[in-house]
Amino acid sequence: KRGGGATGEHSHAINLWQHYAHKIGAGKVVEVSASMAFVSDRIVDYDKISSITLRTESGLLGRVIQDVVTSPPRKWVRLQGTDGAMEWHGNYRGSSDAAFLSRKDGQRREYLCIKSRPDDFIKELRHVEKCLSLKESFQSPIAIDRGLDTMLVIAAAYKSAKTGQIVRIDYSRGYTCDALN
Repeated sequence: KRGGGATGEHSHAINLWQHYAHKIGAGKVVEVSASMAFVSDRIVDYDKISSITLRTESGLLGRVIQDVVTSPPRKWVRLQGTDGAMEWHGNYRGSSDAAFLSRKDGQRREYLCIKSRPDDFIKELRHVEKCLSLKESFQSPIAIDRGLDTMLVIAAAYKSAKTGQIVRIDYSRGYTCDALN
Protein backbone atom coordinates (compact mmCIF):
# COMPACT_ATOMS: atom_id res chain seq x y z
CA LYS A 1 0.00 0.00 0.00
CA ARG A 2 1.28 3.47 -0.88
CA GLY A 3 4.94 2.72 -1.41
CA GLY A 4 7.49 0.15 -2.47
CA GLY A 5 8.39 -2.63 -0.14
CA ALA A 6 11.32 -4.80 0.79
CA THR A 7 9.50 -8.08 0.28
CA GLY A 8 7.30 -7.61 -2.78
CA GLU A 9 8.86 -4.93 -4.93
CA HIS A 10 12.35 -6.17 -4.11
CA SER A 11 11.62 -9.90 -4.34
CA HIS A 12 14.85 -10.65 -6.24
CA ALA A 13 16.56 -12.40 -3.32
CA ILE A 14 13.56 -14.63 -2.62
CA ASN A 15 13.44 -15.62 -6.28
CA LEU A 16 17.20 -16.17 -6.49
CA TRP A 17 17.19 -18.33 -3.33
CA GLN A 18 14.44 -20.49 -4.83
CA HIS A 19 16.38 -20.75 -8.11
CA TYR A 20 19.44 -22.10 -6.29
CA ALA A 21 17.24 -24.51 -4.31
CA HIS A 22 15.83 -25.84 -7.61
CA LYS A 23 19.32 -26.12 -9.13
CA ILE A 24 20.58 -28.34 -6.29
CA GLY A 25 17.42 -30.47 -6.30
CA ALA A 26 16.07 -29.26 -2.94
CA GLY A 27 12.54 -28.70 -4.26
CA LYS A 28 10.04 -25.95 -3.62
CA VAL A 29 9.66 -23.84 -0.49
CA VAL A 30 7.03 -25.43 1.75
CA GLU A 31 7.51 -23.53 5.04
CA VAL A 32 7.98 -19.82 5.65
CA SER A 33 8.66 -17.91 8.84
CA ALA A 34 9.12 -14.15 8.67
CA SER A 35 9.47 -10.98 10.66
CA MET A 36 9.17 -7.53 9.11
CA ALA A 37 9.48 -3.89 10.05
CA PHE A 38 6.84 -1.58 8.59
CA VAL A 39 6.61 2.15 7.96
CA SER A 40 3.05 3.42 8.10
CA ASP A 41 1.76 6.96 8.22
CA ARG A 42 -0.66 9.10 6.22
CA ILE A 43 1.68 9.15 3.23
CA VAL A 44 3.25 5.67 2.99
CA ASP A 45 2.62 2.11 4.11
CA TYR A 46 5.30 -0.48 3.31
CA ASP A 47 7.70 -3.03 4.76
CA LYS A 48 11.19 -1.58 5.03
CA ILE A 49 12.96 -4.77 6.07
CA SER A 50 12.09 -8.45 6.06
CA SER A 51 13.86 -11.48 7.47
CA ILE A 52 12.48 -14.69 6.00
CA THR A 53 13.39 -18.27 6.91
CA LEU A 54 12.57 -20.84 4.21
CA ARG A 55 12.39 -24.65 4.25
CA THR A 56 12.09 -26.73 1.08
CA GLU A 57 10.45 -30.08 0.40
CA SER A 58 13.77 -31.84 1.04
CA GLY A 59 14.39 -29.97 4.30
CA LEU A 60 16.90 -27.41 2.99
CA LEU A 61 16.82 -24.45 5.35
CA GLY A 62 17.79 -20.94 4.29
CA ARG A 63 17.31 -17.28 5.05
CA VAL A 64 16.57 -14.25 2.90
CA ILE A 65 16.92 -10.71 4.20
CA GLN A 66 15.66 -7.87 2.03
CA ASP A 67 15.40 -4.20 2.80
CA VAL A 68 14.99 -0.77 1.28
CA VAL A 69 17.13 0.99 3.89
CA THR A 70 20.69 -0.35 3.47
CA SER A 71 22.83 2.30 1.85
CA PRO A 72 24.61 1.62 -0.34
CA PRO A 73 22.36 -1.29 -1.34
CA ARG A 74 23.83 -4.73 -0.66
CA LYS A 75 22.97 -7.79 -2.71
CA TRP A 76 24.58 -10.97 -1.48
CA VAL A 77 23.88 -14.72 -1.63
CA ARG A 78 25.70 -17.50 0.21
CA LEU A 79 25.24 -21.22 -0.30
CA GLN A 80 26.89 -23.28 2.43
CA GLY A 81 27.75 -26.90 1.77
CA THR A 82 29.65 -29.57 3.66
CA ASP A 83 32.83 -29.07 1.57
CA GLY A 84 32.72 -25.29 1.27
CA ALA A 85 30.59 -22.34 0.21
CA MET A 86 29.70 -20.23 -2.80
CA GLU A 87 28.95 -16.52 -2.49
CA TRP A 88 27.65 -14.02 -5.03
CA HIS A 89 27.98 -10.27 -4.45
CA GLY A 90 26.01 -7.89 -6.68
CA ASN A 91 27.75 -4.62 -7.53
CA TYR A 92 30.83 -5.91 -5.75
CA ARG A 93 33.36 -3.49 -7.19
CA GLY A 94 32.37 -0.67 -9.51
CA SER A 95 30.48 -2.28 -12.37
CA SER A 96 31.36 -5.85 -11.42
CA ASP A 97 29.50 -8.61 -9.70
CA ALA A 98 31.65 -11.26 -8.04
CA ALA A 99 31.39 -14.93 -7.17
CA PHE A 100 33.60 -16.56 -4.55
CA LEU A 101 34.21 -20.26 -4.12
CA SER A 102 35.57 -21.19 -0.69
CA ARG A 103 36.67 -24.71 0.17
CA LYS A 104 36.79 -26.28 3.59
CA ASP A 105 40.59 -26.45 3.30
CA GLY A 106 40.75 -22.62 3.16
CA GLN A 107 41.26 -22.17 -0.59
CA ARG A 108 39.23 -19.30 -2.02
CA ARG A 109 38.74 -18.31 -5.67
CA GLU A 110 37.27 -15.06 -6.94
CA TYR A 111 35.43 -14.66 -10.24
CA LEU A 112 34.56 -11.14 -11.45
CA CYS A 113 31.74 -10.47 -13.90
CA ILE A 114 32.12 -7.02 -15.46
CA LYS A 115 28.77 -5.61 -16.55
CA SER A 116 26.70 -2.48 -16.98
CA ARG A 117 23.18 -1.83 -15.65
CA PRO A 118 21.59 -2.71 -19.04
CA ASP A 119 23.47 -6.02 -18.95
CA ASP A 120 21.26 -7.00 -16.00
CA PHE A 121 18.29 -7.05 -18.36
CA ILE A 122 19.57 -7.74 -21.88
CA LYS A 123 20.50 -11.35 -21.07
CA GLU A 124 17.02 -11.89 -19.67
CA LEU A 125 15.46 -10.45 -22.84
CA ARG A 126 17.67 -12.70 -24.99
CA HIS A 127 16.60 -15.68 -22.89
CA VAL A 128 12.92 -14.83 -23.43
CA GLU A 129 13.56 -14.47 -27.17
CA LYS A 130 15.25 -17.90 -27.20
CA CYS A 131 12.33 -19.46 -25.28
CA LEU A 132 9.84 -18.07 -27.78
CA SER A 133 11.81 -19.49 -30.72
CA LEU A 134 12.20 -23.03 -29.32
CA LYS A 135 9.85 -25.71 -30.49
CA GLU A 136 10.48 -28.09 -27.58
CA SER A 137 9.50 -27.36 -24.01
CA PHE A 138 11.94 -26.87 -21.15
CA GLN A 139 11.81 -25.44 -17.63
CA SER A 140 13.01 -21.84 -17.79
CA PRO A 141 14.27 -20.34 -14.52
CA ILE A 142 12.09 -17.28 -15.27
CA ALA A 143 8.95 -19.22 -16.25
CA ILE A 144 5.66 -17.85 -14.93
CA ASP A 145 5.23 -20.75 -12.50
CA ARG A 146 8.56 -19.84 -10.86
CA GLY A 147 7.28 -16.27 -10.47
CA LEU A 148 4.04 -17.59 -8.99
CA ASP A 149 6.07 -19.72 -6.55
CA THR A 150 7.81 -16.53 -5.44
CA MET A 151 4.48 -14.75 -5.00
CA LEU A 152 3.23 -17.59 -2.76
CA VAL A 153 6.38 -17.29 -0.64
CA ILE A 154 5.81 -13.52 -0.38
CA ALA A 155 2.17 -14.05 0.65
CA ALA A 156 3.29 -16.64 3.19
CA ALA A 157 5.93 -14.23 4.53
CA TYR A 158 3.37 -11.47 5.07
CA LYS A 159 1.00 -13.91 6.75
CA SER A 160 3.79 -15.24 8.97
CA ALA A 161 4.90 -11.73 9.96
CA LYS A 162 1.30 -10.81 10.82
CA THR A 163 0.49 -13.98 12.81
CA GLY A 164 3.92 -14.82 14.23
CA GLN A 165 3.43 -18.40 13.01
CA ILE A 166 5.18 -20.65 10.49
CA VAL A 167 3.12 -20.73 7.30
CA ARG A 168 3.06 -23.87 5.17
CA ILE A 169 2.55 -23.80 1.40
CA ASP A 170 0.46 -26.54 -0.20
CA TYR A 171 1.05 -26.24 -3.96
CA SER A 172 -1.69 -28.79 -4.71
CA ARG A 173 -4.20 -26.06 -3.79
CA GLY A 174 -3.02 -23.82 -6.63
CA TYR A 175 -1.62 -20.32 -6.63
CA THR A 176 -4.21 -18.87 -4.28
CA CYS A 177 -4.36 -17.90 -0.62
CA ASP A 178 -5.96 -21.32 -0.03
CA ALA A 179 -2.46 -22.77 -0.50
CA LEU A 180 -1.28 -21.07 2.71
CA ASN A 181 -1.80 -22.98 5.97
